[in-house]
Amino acid sequence: MKELAPASFWSEATRAARLAASPRDRLVLWACQVAHSLRYRVPSLVAPLGLEPSIRCHGSVLRAPIRFSDDDWLAFQQVFLEEEYCWRGSVPRTIVDAGANCGFASLWLASRFPEADLCSVEPHPALAQALRRTLALNSVQSTVIEAALTPKDGKATLFQGALSTAHSLLAGMPLGGTGTVEVETVSMPSLLAKLGWRDVDLLKLDIEGGEVALLAGSPEWLRRVGGIVGELHGAYSPEQLTADLKPAGFSVEVRGSRPPHLFTAAR
Repeated sequence: MKELAPASFWSEATRAARLAASPRDRLVLWACQVAHSLRYRVPSLVAPLGLEPSIRCHGSVLRAPIRFSDDDWLAFQQVFLEEEYCWRGSVPRTIVDAGANCGFASLWLASRFPEADLCSVEPHPALAQALRRTLALNSVQSTVIEAALTPKDGKATLFQGALSTAHSLLAGMPLGGTGTVEVETVSMPSLLAKLGWRDVDLLKLDIEGGEVALLAGSPEWLRRVGGIVGELHGAYSPEQLTADLKPAGFSVEVRGSRPPHLFTAAR
């Protein structure tokens, strides 16, 4: 990940500060930006730190625990500043957050759709722990499944990236690999059976290249999904995504001129 230029640093810090729930939280958000900028210069100094700003989102006050031993601040920016997983389709009753990371996307979705039933799926043990803490701090009810969403149930090797937002089941995907961990895997049919859901109204999908195998060949379970919002990685092109989703009745909108592409798929 490249370091922020000074102009970008001030711009990102100012944007984040606008979300603050109080003047104190504005200062905490500025401190988060400073700490993140130092994370790659003096990691031994920054890694032990943790900050917990409160922000306003969809009319609610949310607590966002930021660990600087990981890349929670990047996840915060993607979810709350860029709103990468914004869904403007029909209001969902059931939501699966696949690739939930430290929990910010689940938090955003829960605040946006408070009446929906939510399931958060995250395979990495440390991130799953952070996810549970984020949800608990905000009294968000979500079924946490510590597994990777894949075509089949079982186990798989998760390749850890230098960025905690980039762990992947694909060996060539993570930026600067830092080892591996064995994780559980769960298929969508098995996940729905565990939840007791017939359908998923909204699937948020950011699984660092795992979407290639998951969506390949337009699996039958896609007919049980109402909409998808997510991110494409690696060689999985918008054209291939459309080819996989169109047989299940989806129209696809892709944002961004270069990878990773953001996309929305709706019926």
